Amino acid sequence: MHSRPRSFFVAAIVFVLAFDLAWMWQRQTGAHASEFGGHPDEAAHYVTGLFVHDALGAIPRCIRERSLQPLKTHIDQKDPAGFYAHYPKVALGVWPPAFYLVQSAWTFAFHAGRLSIILLMAALAAALATQLFTALRAEVGGWLAAIGALALVSLPLIVEHYSMVMAEVLTAVFMFGAALAWGRFLDDERARDALLFGVLAGCAIMTKGTGLALALMAPLALVLAGRWRLLARPAMWGGAALTAVIAGPWTWIFRNAGRDKGGWIETSPSWNFSREAAPYYLGKLSLAIGVILLALLCIGVLVKILRPGSRPGHWASAAALVVAVLAFQIAMPVGFEARHVISALPAALMFAMAGLDALRDAVRHSRGLPEGERTPLALACCTLVLAAGVALAHRAAPPDPKRWSGFAPMAEAALNDPGTKTRPVLICSDATGEGMFISELAMRDQRPGATVMRASKEVAAMDWAGRGTRTKFKNDDELIVWMQKARIGSVVVDESMPEDKRGPHHDQLIHLCESRTELFWPASSSPIVRAGTPSSKPARLYLVRASAN
Repeated sequence: MHSRPRSFFVAAIVFVLAFDLAWMWQRQTGAHASEFGGHPDEAAHYVTGLFVHDALGAIPRCIRERSLQPLKTHIDQKDPAGFYAHYPKVALGVWPPAFYLVQSAWTFAFHAGRLSIILLMAALAAALATQLFTALRAEVGGWLAAIGALALVSLPLIVEHYSMVMAEVLTAVFMFGAALAWGRFLDDERARDALLFGVLAGCAIMTKGTGLALALMAPLALVLAGRWRLLARPAMWGGAALTAVIAGPWTWIFRNAGRDKGGWIETSPSWNFSREAAPYYLGKLSLAIGVILLALLCIGVLVKILRPGSRPGHWASAAALVVAVLAFQIAMPVGFEARHVISALPAALMFAMAGLDALRDAVRHSRGLPEGERTPLALACCTLVLAAGVALAHRAAPPDPKRWSGFAPMAEAALNDPGTKTRPVLICSDATGEGMFISELAMRDQRPGATVMRASKEVAAMDWAGRGTRTKFKNDDELIVWMQKARIGSVVVDESMPEDKRGPHHDQLIHLCESRTELFWPASSSPIVRAGTPSSKPARLYLVRASAN
């Protein structure tokens, strides 16, 4: 039995090593220098984090003035002085608040710049790896647990998503922590573990809707472990009550937000979706861990589930988490994206490490080797097998390079224009480009300062997912009249958009700015890089001459 101080010290070392490794992978993908364009949601996550940060920052002013008006102004979407009117990329409500509260805590301690936020993502990845280490240490030993934790940080799907500002890694931290707490409750029947499960499950749901899969995980683990008598324990129901108290009100109030905003590809669960989703998500999970780790996972399931040991609750919860995440994604028509299986990866890797431990035991008990060489040779073999497994996973599905740039100079140019302080900037791009520009401007601005208006909202009509795009104005004259009423001071037009993302309003605005030179003056331009590919067409900033307003 290891003492608590020593166990904490070792876990801290693993955290630091995992953080350093995550930092190296981020450098490899280009995350430290890239703008927030790695996923269409990335910029919205960052800007929403700024929104929550600034809302919390307004509380001291409310206390000093003994009035809630500063906070009300900040959060009111219809107030011209509110945050959303200045930086219209806030999605709180569509997404729960926990991720943004974590971002705010980090940015109050450090700062809200790009590198700071990316390092927060590395810290979350390291926290997930440390959870895996502590879960495995008693099962497979410190060395295997440590290399398993580092392997988790190196899986390509996880690398890709902690190189972006996305909620998946934090969701995995809470969900895996909840599964581990539930497993300890099944084994030791301590009330504190059931209550901890309730808190972590509530936090998971308040981070991302995927956390609702824990509602399936808990009873499934109970069945796998055969702990039926726990149904009579008040602590178990107390944990469920805690989850309901933490996540219930928000989930109920915003229960239709994602579906109504276009986040679902179907309005309700259906067999048509599920029959496509089942092979998709099973395939993505297999691809995420690679063929070697998948084979080890199967061995681990055989050893820990089909032939359970003395602590089946620990492993029953891990197996139930994998099944629950897959079942949730197969049932809920939220789309087809590999990132939805990230919450299952730590538990899946637990079983892969159990399979690797079985391989180590086979080497250690081999009679063909000298007794003194068996243990070090076994560890060396396990390390090589795990490294080969991670390498094959990268070969099969390498993380996308995160090299997006070009909108930061546009944001700086817009902020350097004195007119931006009093007149809005109109940004014309696809969803990714709009988000990159707004996030770069909000990052640099003395918030709330500049006002940004999105062409996709003001000049075009479409649903939240960008479907059915059409222009609101029949001709250039109508558009100019609207711009005069809106007092537009400058226009950023992005000509680098992919053709399939280009709408009629883009062509209309680009044609207007290029043809009506008496109204629009080209002030600056910037080359655009999307996913590491430079575009032959730049983004341009046009200043609107006074005669246009």
